[in-house]
Amino acid sequence: MKRVKFLLVVFLIAGFSHAQENRPQKPHKEKRSSEEMIRKGIDRMQEKLELNEEQTGRIKALMEDHHQEMKAEREAFRSILEAHHKKMQEKREELSEKIQSSLTEEQKETFQEMEMRRKERIKKDLKKRRDERMRKRAPRP
Repeated sequence: MKRVKFLLVVFLIAGFSHAQENRPQKPHKEKRSSEEMIRKGIDRMQEKLELNEEQTGRIKALMEDHHQEMKAEREAFRSILEAHHKKMQEKREELSEKIQSSLTEEQKETFQEMEMRRKERIKKDLKKRRDERMRKRAPRP
């Protein structure tokens, strides 16, 4: 009975992941510079809100400050993420060492091969994701 439940869960997960892979992708918009985004935002506000020159200047300054703050936040988040990644990697290495201390020499060799295959699979998956992102970013003819 446990095996049947386990297989059911495996098939459900496989079905959901397959459905996610086949969902239609939204067309990717080209990345714009912050200056361009600010300019377009101000243009849109001028049109819809009928801003005067003074209002336009103040709003432009506010938007520029906001973009600088968001840029700083993204950079801070990136450094936190990198530190977290490094810490997790150290924990994985620590676990690997603890596991190997419990194994025979033959088992250690097999375990190291398993680890190498896992690392290769991760590299392959990362490359695939990177390639997909680059393909989405590429300008369309």
